Amino acid sequence: MMAKAYLIDGRIIFDPEGSKLSRVVPAGINDIVPLNTPASRCFELLIIRQPEIISQQAMLDFVWGQKGAFVSANTLYQNISLLRKALKALELNNPVKTVSKKGFCLDSSLQISTIDTDTFLPSSHQGKNNNPMVPTYSFIESFIQPRTAIILLSLFSIFLIGYIYFSLQRHNAHQRFFDRYTHFTQSNGCDIFKPIADKATGRYLQYTQSHIINCPDKGSVYLSMPNGKTQVTMVICNKRIGQPEVKCRSFNQLREDENE
Repeated sequence: MMAKAYLIDGRIIFDPEGSKLSRVVPAGINDIVPLNTPASRCFELLIIRQPEIISQQAMLDFVWGQKGAFVSANTLYQNISLLRKALKALELNNPVKTVSKKGFCLDSSLQISTIDTDTFLPSSHQGKNNNPMVPTYSFIESFIQPRTAIILLSLFSIFLIGYIYFSLQRHNAHQRFFDRYTHFTQSNGCDIFKPIADKATGRYLQYTQSHIINCPDKGSVYLSMPNGKTQVTMVICNKRIGQPEVKCRSFNQLREDENE
């Protein structure tokens, strides 16, 4: 089974198993933010059920399991506060919402997709990261002794339906993020895309004309050049995202100027 992580707004990676947040390509120690286990579990549940409102009790049960009945609400709020501080440190401001008398939810505008770390390995212009995050899922194991075959069949059916539902939700979230890109040119046989919201097409054309961009035959490159920053993010894929068996890698570079 491939290792899984979450890509948030195309720039932050959440590693549930490692209990940490980081930029796609960390430039320094401040770009990797550790989480304690309860805060990490809170964030994982918020992601899984985005944008649903999660009750306080449901959060306690997911994070602490059977011990949740003995954990105070104050402890839960402290961990939510720690999670918010960690997200703010990576410029994700207030994505965790408190809904009065109902619980918590994750901002629906946050674009989240599941990535396979075996094929989506962040790299910088200086070389590949030799220590990629390899998150895995954590499950609370329980053993039951069903009385009848009907109970077993019912439990299996619920699990299967839930697995299919969440798999489709994660896949659709990944697709929706890259739906916000538009094709604007070709270079060395590659289809080049940029964010629809970024109107500075000239800046992207200048970059593609002055840099050699290599990608697989008939591949696609998704460029992101945030205004006011020298960082260029490239997601290079063997085909267009959305097609079967697409495989991608992420690269970061620094451009020398900010000329539009």
